[in-house]
Amino acid sequence: MRTYDKKSHAVDDTMLRKTITIFQGDYDIIKQYANSVNQSFSEAIRTLSVKQIQQQENEDLLSFLNNNCKFIDECEQKEIDSKNLDYTNLNGFVKVEFTD
Repeated sequence: MRTYDKKSHAVDDTMLRKTITIFQGDYDIIKQYANSVNQSFSEAIRTLSVKQIQQQENEDLLSFLNNNCKFIDECEQKEIDSKNLDYTNLNGFVKVEFTD
């Protein structure tokens, strides 16, 4: 995970100049927002992007899976259901734990 200082700058403060392609309407919305918070267009893009990335990285697993993964199709679900698995009886299963 990235680390940031108090000003939300990446620890490596090397600035890069990049070109992006953006629709005029999107530019207008971002530029209007940037002006309202007294930021340049680039600063608004950078800070909003970093905030969005940090927010997504901090989502809990269930939320991430619900937002980003497709459910299995009907055929696969029928196959799983046909196995009559008892998820309430976990005897014989191995518990796996991970440490940092």
